[in-house]
Amino acid sequence: PPPRSSSPLVRDEDRGLIPSHLHLSLSQFVPVPFDPSEDRVGCYKSRPGGFPGLACRWCRGPAGAGRYFPASEAGLAQTTTSQTLMNHVRNCCMVPQEIRQKINEGRTARGSSGGQ
Repeated sequence: PPPRSSSPLVRDEDRGLIPSHLHLSLSQFVPVPFDPSEDRVGCYKSRPGGFPGLACRWCRGPAGAGRYFPASEAGLAQTTTSQTLMNHVRNCCMVPQEIRQKINEGRTARGSSGGQ
């Protein structure tokens, strides 16, 4: 079973605020602190220990491929960040197939209706 977190990234009451496929994607991540001994790669090199980030609840992969540490709240809100997180969930072999399928169906339905 996936690791549990006491503070979910998104809650059920957030469903109406963002597209359903994005909500489902974000619900596959849990908050994690930056660990300099494991996560100091690429653009994350300057992050201090304990810096807040997100980890895929299924794989907890390495920084940039399962664990992400956006520099700010504004960075987390960027489309590129949400797309990166969603793409990780869609491609992570540890995420159950039914979750990946729902995300793909949500993206397809939303795209065909002209929404973002």
